Amino acid sequence: SDVCSSDLNLRPDSMRSLRWNLKKISEHFGEERSVTSITRSEVEGWIANLEAEGHKGRNLKNYVTYLKQFFNYAHDHKFRSDNPAELIEPPVIEWKRPSILSIEETKRLLRTAMLPDYSDLMPALVLQLFVGGLRTEETNRLQWSSIDLSERTVDIDPAVGKNRKDGDWRIATI
Repeated sequence: SDVCSSDLNLRPDSMRSLRWNLKKISEHFGEERSVTSITRSEVEGWIANLEAEGHKGRNLKNYVTYLKQFFNYAHDHKFRSDNPAELIEPPVIEWKRPSILSIEETKRLLRTAMLPDYSDLMPALVLQLFVGGLRTEETNRLQWSSIDLSERTVDIDPAVGKNRKDGDWRIATI
C-alpha cells in the first residue's frame, strides 16, 4: 500500500477513502472474483442497489467515479479489454446556494465551541466561519504560521490546498 500511495501521490485521507471504496467494490462483487468477469449489467445493478439503499447525490456520484477509475485502471494495465462502468453516467447533483447561519444559530455554535470539550475545535471553526473559501480539509491542515492577522490573510500553500499537484497557492482574506 505504501508503493500504491506514493505512486498515486495521494494524501493519507485520500488513500483511506480509496481503500474504503475499493473494499466496498470488492465486498459487493466478491473478493476472490476475477475483475474480468464483472459485467456492465452487474455494475449497473450495484449502482441501482446503492440508490435503493438510500445513497444519493455526492455519495452516489463518488461510487460511480471510483468504479470508473477502478475499471480504467484495470483496462489501462491490461487486466480487462474494456471498462464496464465507462458509459454509466454519474448522477447530476443540484447546486444549492449555501445556507447562512442566523445570528442566533451563530451564537449557539460559538457558545458550544467555547465549552471545554470543544475548545480544540475553535480555531478551525472560526476559520471555517469567517474566512470564505476554505475547504474543511484545508482548514484542518493549516498551520498558525499561515495566518497573518495584521494583514487579515491566510496563505493556503500547495501542501494545504486541494490541488497541490498544480501548485495551487492562494490567499484567503479574513
